[in-house]
Parts: sequence; C-alpha cells; structure tokens
Amino acid sequence: MWDYGLTWVCELMQRTMNRRFDTFNKTPFSIVVGDTPDISEYTDFTFWDWVWVIEGAGPSETILAKFIGVAHSIGNAVSYHLLKDTGRIITRSTV
Repeated sequence: MWDYGLTWVCELMQRTMNRRFDTFNKTPFSIVVGDTPDISEYTDFTFWDWVWVIEGAGPSETILAKFIGVAHSIGNAVSYHLLKDTGRIITRSTV
C-alpha cells in the first residue's frame, strides 16, 4: 500500500504550486510539460477515504472500500484504485 500512498503524494505535489522552490508561481507539472495540469480527478477523494463501489449489475450491489489513488490510462472515464476489505486492489470508475 505504501507505493500507492507515495505515488498519491508525488502526483499531488507535481500538480500544486509550492513556494519552497523558485517556480515563478507555476506548478512543477506546468514547468516541465508546458500545460496547466488537470486536477479534477484529485478533488473527489483524499487518500484512504471510505468509498462505496458498485460491484454488480444494479446499484444495490455495493461494497465499502478504501480509496488509494487515481488510475491513469485505464478506460475512458476517470478510474480509481481501491482496496477491498479482503486486501485485494481493484480499479473502478463507478465510485
């Protein structure tokens, strides 16, 4: 789980402005890439939040899981990595 936590912190630090370094009021992401970062997928949950996940065909089949990060390049919609109560990590966009 530590690798998901460290990845979460690093991705947030890349996409937010930091006065510690001389970045001229830019985020590290915008300095390297040149574009403004999209932070919409980072505003829904914080690391280790409880979330409801739709597991079956109907909305009544939900489970409780822990949010452990954003899943990049998986599917067309925003997807998240989740930790089930069994210890298994799943990736879902229906959170």
